[in-house]
Amino acid sequence: MKPLRSLFMLLLVMVAVTLTACGGNVAKAPPTYTPEKIAAIERAIAPVEEVHDRMPELGKYVATQDWNNVKSFLHGPLGGLRPALGYLDRRLLLKKDQAEATARADALFADIEQLDSAASEQVGTIAQEVYGKTVADFNAYLEFIPRTPDA
Repeated sequence: MKPLRSLFMLLLVMVAVTLTACGGNVAKAPPTYTPEKIAAIERAIAPVEEVHDRMPELGKYVATQDWNNVKSFLHGPLGGLRPALGYLDRRLLLKKDQAEATARADALFADIEQLDSAASEQVGTIAQEVYGKTVADFNAYLEFIPRTPDA
């Protein structure tokens, strides 16, 4: 009986090893942007692009040192960017892209705050310089966002 028990235990160990080696997690494909996700991103980015298209208007105000309109533009159209970009970054982008998008958005918001400060102090040279950085950072953010090839 003892040899049969040993043989049975050996067989049980072999079955357990085989099941453990063959079982387990199945490799999943890395997450990608589905057409539905891209469509949601396109819908969310549309109002942001409308503000971006109006940036030359802000540039004109900065160039002419029209500080009231600079501040109105910063707190009006640009004022709604933070929640829009936050939603886009946290809800629509893949985890692997969220940190980079947030860093680019933070750079844009830092520029907007510097431009607001320059407008408050009415320093035209600094405002002009920061406006250029703001446009560059805004472009960098929009270029990072995944889109359909024709967009």
